Amino acid sequence: MSQPERRLGHIAFLALAIVWTIPSLQYRYGSLLDPGPGFLPLNLGVVMAAISAWGLFGALRTPPSNGAAEVDGSEGETAPVMADRALIRKVTVTVLATLGFLILLRPIGYGPAMLGLLTTYFAIGGMAFFRALLWGAVGTVATWVLFEVLLGLPLPGDILDSIVGL
Repeated sequence: MSQPERRLGHIAFLALAIVWTIPSLQYRYGSLLDPGPGFLPLNLGVVMAAISAWGLFGALRTPPSNGAAEVDGSEGETAPVMADRALIRKVTVTVLATLGFLILLRPIGYGPAMLGLLTTYFAIGGMAFFRALLWGAVGTVATWVLFEVLLGLPLPGDILDSIVGL
């Protein structure tokens, strides 16, 4: 991966961490022994921002190359390696999917928003759509059980709650 791509990735995830962290400030933080609904998102955002900032700092300290890496050919020749556009697309879709999750969380609720987010993440990773959808559903149910049932942390209500009246 080239230096500009590394820098772009770190900047994108730093921005994502900031966008992720800001909405978590409106929820009660609680304490380590009695975490509130804002506990995990705030801590996750801070850790994500710290890791991204550390990686960005390292990427900025590394001297830039001439913009194209050299790869030895079969006869000793060199050929430039072009920027990996698929990687840039994956980073962009990841950031947009996470922003979409944050925007849609309140209007449609946790279940549908998380299902869309996880399905997108699995599909970006190369999984077939229906398999990604299945694992997205499994992940959505697992995280709901973790937060709602085991930790007792309420998640934003689903659109199904208003339909069914739960």
